[in-house]
Amino acid sequence: MLKLVNVSKKFGNRWAVRDISFDVQPGMVFGIIGPNGAGKTTTIRMMLGLLKPTSGRILMNDIDVADETQAGNARAHIGFLSENPGLYENLSAYKNLFYFAQLYGIEKKEIDERITAIMELLGIGERMHHRVKTFSKGMKQKIAIARAIIHEPEYLLLDEPTASLDPSSAKTVREFILNLRNSKRGIVLATHNLHEAQELCDNILVLNTVNLGMGKPGELVSKLFSQCTAVSVGHVSRDAIEKIKAGFGDKFISYTQDKLMFAVQNPEHENPKIIQFLVENNIEVRYVEKENRTLEDVYIKLVRQNEAK
Repeated sequence: MLKLVNVSKKFGNRWAVRDISFDVQPGMVFGIIGPNGAGKTTTIRMMLGLLKPTSGRILMNDIDVADETQAGNARAHIGFLSENPGLYENLSAYKNLFYFAQLYGIEKKEIDERITAIMELLGIGERMHHRVKTFSKGMKQKIAIARAIIHEPEYLLLDEPTASLDPSSAKTVREFILNLRNSKRGIVLATHNLHEAQELCDNILVLNTVNLGMGKPGELVSKLFSQCTAVSVGHVSRDAIEKIKAGFGDKFISYTQDKLMFAVQNPEHENPKIIQFLVENNIEVRYVEKENRTLEDVYIKLVRQNEAK
């Protein structure tokens, strides 16, 4: 298990990360989302042992990552992918991977088999012996992924793995992440891509120096938002809006882009009353639908609440 316990990091007088705790189990994708400067990359670097926490502990299978006498053993269980691949561009993809496989102490007779298998999974086996400098950014990122898992780590830390990739390459990377999860690896994914986080992650931490919220994507949505009914309507006058506010109070959420939004607990019981009220007040009702809240709504609400404090 990868475990963070009350971890904080301070640079001078500024807290980059403050008092965060979470566990990453094998076979889990754990997402960290937050605005620029929220502490996502700092957290990843502490998990890698590149930065020491100011306080708290980071444990990899009960090994303290910050303990230099044991750090090598802890890092042997971790693979890392940064936003910038950092490959040797004058070498072929194969030679890049061969070099790092040797650094990890993999026996030479196993290296060729591992490289071939990973490259085929990523769909770039035919370019194995081409120089990396001839590759697109998406292909370079795939080579960087192969490098991160060449030693078959138990845990994989991904810092913006699909940033700046074309849609096809990003899709390949997402599918590969899911395959890695199915192979019982624990994965930490730091990303700005909220759709990607919602699609891939089992648990999510919304980070802005401190923990703003943590849980499964669906749990975060249901915790912060009630069910919502959206009614598409024709023109609504100011007087009509005032009547709706008076009639529904806090249950009336907003009127934007010809859509009235209502918070509901029991849609089957409450929606007919909403429609009846609108019709009686001569408001044209076009259609009614359930408004699905997303991780983006959760993110925006939590970050704005934090900023307001």
